[in-house]
Amino acid sequence: MIKSVMYHKVKDFDTWKEAFESFSEFRKSSGEQSYSVGNLQSDPNTAYVINSWNSLEALQAFVSSKELGDAMKAAGVLEPPHTLIFNELDKG
Repeated sequence: MIKSVMYHKVKDFDTWKEAFESFSEFRKSSGEQSYSVGNLQSDPNTAYVINSWNSLEALQAFVSSKELGDAMKAAGVLEPPHTLIFNELDKG
């Protein structure tokens, strides 16, 4: 399993979160297994998403998709996401 952490500045967190939630079917069909979402305590308009993916290839295809780029623009994302990718080896 692959985990990713992505974060970026947005115009308005509530607007972004609504758009994020409406994009759930595309994320699931792209290989997303689970997610957690929130914002930074020190900067409420910096959104983060922690996802689990069934493969690195699924994650890479998702982040390079036109659909994601279009959805991010419509959601008010102000910068490219900062991304960390992890290999999950054990669950505790």
